[in-house]
Amino acid sequence: MVASAVQIVCNDNNTKTEPADDQVTISFTVTGGTGKFIIKENNVQIGGDYDYGVLVSLPARAADGSSGKLTIEDKTNGCPIEVSYGPLDPCSSDCTISANVVPGTCDNGGTPTDPSDDKTTYTITATAANGGAIATLFVDGVESGNIVYGSPKKITFPADGLTHTIKLVDGLKSACIFNYTTPALVSCSDVCVIGAITPISVCNDNGTETDAADDTYSVTFKVTVANSSSLTYTIEGQTGTYAYGHDYTFGPYLISGGDKTFKVIDGNAKCEQTFTATAPKTCSSKCKISFDQFSTTCINKGTSTNPSDDTYEIKILVKQINGSAAGYKIFIDQVLHSNGIYNVEKTISLAADGGEHLVSIEDADDVNCSDSKLTQKLLPCSDECVIGTITPNAQCNDNGTETDATDDTYTITFNVTAQNSSSLTYTIEGESGTFEYGKSYTFGPFLITAGDKTYKVIDGNNKCEKTFTAKAPKACSSKCKISFDQFSANCSNKGTTTNPGDDTYEVKMLVKQINGSTAGYKIFIDQEFHSNGVYNVEKTITLPADGKEHLVNIEDAEDENCRDSKVTPAFIPCSNECEIGANINVGDCDNGGTFDNIITDDTYEVTITPSGLNTNTSDWKFTLDGKDYTGKFGESVTIKGLKIIDGNKNITITTVGGNQCAQDFTIVAPPSCSSPCDIKIAELVAGDCNNNNTGKDLTDDFFSASFKVEGNEPGLTMFSVKVNGKEYGPFDYGKTITIDSIPADGKDHTISIKDTSSVKSFCVASGKVNKAPCSSCDGTVNAGQDQLITCAQPSVTLTAQAVGALEYLWNGPGLVNKKVNQYP
Repeated sequence: MVASAVQIVCNDNNTKTEPADDQVTISFTVTGGTGKFIIKENNVQIGGDYDYGVLVSLPARAADGSSGKLTIEDKTNGCPIEVSYGPLDPCSSDCTISANVVPGTCDNGGTPTDPSDDKTTYTITATAANGGAIATLFVDGVESGNIVYGSPKKITFPADGLTHTIKLVDGLKSACIFNYTTPALVSCSDVCVIGAITPISVCNDNGTETDAADDTYSVTFKVTVANSSSLTYTIEGQTGTYAYGHDYTFGPYLISGGDKTFKVIDGNAKCEQTFTATAPKTCSSKCKISFDQFSTTCINKGTSTNPSDDTYEIKILVKQINGSAAGYKIFIDQVLHSNGIYNVEKTISLAADGGEHLVSIEDADDVNCSDSKLTQKLLPCSDECVIGTITPNAQCNDNGTETDATDDTYTITFNVTAQNSSSLTYTIEGESGTFEYGKSYTFGPFLITAGDKTYKVIDGNNKCEKTFTAKAPKACSSKCKISFDQFSANCSNKGTTTNPGDDTYEVKMLVKQINGSTAGYKIFIDQEFHSNGVYNVEKTITLPADGKEHLVNIEDAEDENCRDSKVTPAFIPCSNECEIGANINVGDCDNGGTFDNIITDDTYEVTITPSGLNTNTSDWKFTLDGKDYTGKFGESVTIKGLKIIDGNKNITITTVGGNQCAQDFTIVAPPSCSSPCDIKIAELVAGDCNNNNTGKDLTDDFFSASFKVEGNEPGLTMFSVKVNGKEYGPFDYGKTITIDSIPADGKDHTISIKDTSSVKSFCVASGKVNKAPCSSCDGTVNAGQDQLITCAQPSVTLTAQAVGALEYLWNGPGLVNKKVNQYP
């Protein structure tokens, strides 16, 4: 018999999210027999008799995830077969989220007039069908943690007049979503409050400076409000309405009538406030003072061209009515300056700083008795026009005839400056045009034989003038003529390529002459005598490499007009080889506060101070352990946390910009400051495999391992052994021990050693052993002759024969008799 087309059909009972009421129907067709067959489950018949070849549908059963077997037997012959089914899974798998969202009352945050801190708290309790245990919470589109189904969650929103959203997404099924939108959350801080009012009372002497009885005052104030629906307010006793946020002035009121009280009432009568404006002190005084005289005179201190020391003398004479016998005080720009006596002239001195100044006088006993005057601008009076010193520069020209002095000419160059002139230009008597102060002008040429030249400079506004004389220079033509035939300058680094301090230049020259002196020529460096030379003989002089150009003059030894000159190039040092040095200071070892034997966390720090020579830059860089460090030469960098176990480290310091150069350095790690614990496993031997007398069963094979533990660490006592989670011992050091019952499964087994004392418990060691299994099967079993089971002959008897000490087990479908036999 054969059961085919087995089908399991689930019915969700029209509740797609409720698996508890789901049912399944099992159906199949049985072929291979005639007549009828029956179906049993757990030896209980299901239904009646069924026909072969017809689809059988069993009664519906709960979709509870169960599995089972059905036994099908021919009604006549038996010949049972089994049909397995399951699991019978439910089909109501749709996920839904339900939530109870409860709003709380508005909380004004304890500020009934400030809506900015108002908030409302919602409580949400969610459940899910066919979902996970939690849902992700989104508040106003922002992920805000999780909600556990069945547990209430509080969510606080600002009461800002807007709607807000709550969204739940199931933790297992992202398509399972719940959405909720709040109504507009309106603020609850709506208490009307009139703000603080600060009145300003101003006194008016009513035109009688010395009669306080008629002094009045006016009151000015501004009213503000919070949470009023009106733009205006009224004042009790005053007509009309007033706008919030504007200044209003009331009065006048007699000061002798005392303070004034105002009651402000909101335009919608939602709130009110009463305040008092304090009457000020009277501003009339029996005392009155004033300036009888006030004059200012500039003093130039005898330096008519220097305005920096100019001052002004201010003379005042003060009158008074009922003034104090102590006189009065003088204030300059509201700062006390000095005291004065009524009806006695007072002189004060102020700097001529170009500014106006407020001069105030105040009775010594009555601060309300005062007067003031503003000075004119105190401009300096040292304004005499003076033309500055003129230094003419006369230059000779040999007019193309180097040996004929009679036609030599000269030009004159000078620059004119002026002090206290209101003009930017000047003129020169006998010269056409105008000239600008501060610029150089050249005049000429003039024959040297005609003598000196006199000039008269006249200011552009005719405020001042000056006459000066430019002297004619000596003739620059001579019967003698000398010149450089050769001229060269070469730098010498003195063999120190990185030390520019000793660099020099060798200046070599060969001088030719026409009618030169037999005594040779003189050499001047920057117009200072240096040495003598011989015509037509090469001369070498040495000058320092100071970075400057130098003027080299040669002059005939007997004719000072017979000369020539050259300017050297700048004597730049040639010891410009770039060099980098470094001071590397390695700190002490830090063991990290761990036990003495842990060296892996021992660290140190190093301070590196690079130095540079001829780098043409102040910046350096290097890389250590993948991190870049930069700085300026002479500055230090400290690097912490370097592991000693990593050993020495190499760095290359290079310049950043300037002359490109680099230098390698080694950071030598200090010795470790943690002492390792010196114990070890010695003579570790794995014994023979034991098959545990179970023939071919490999799972119970085992072996033993023997070893010694050696240790020289002071303080060691005894040790324990752990193998496969089981602990043995304690044992003595140096003795052979044996651990038995280690599985012979071909795998590595770790033998872990640990000292048992509390002081040396960090002393550990380990080793590994393994052994292949040793069980095997040398016998044979013959199950006998093949036999056929049919419906006519549904049972047979099997007889087996074995060679060797074996166990065997009969196993197969439809087995009626099962025996375990052992031979011999």
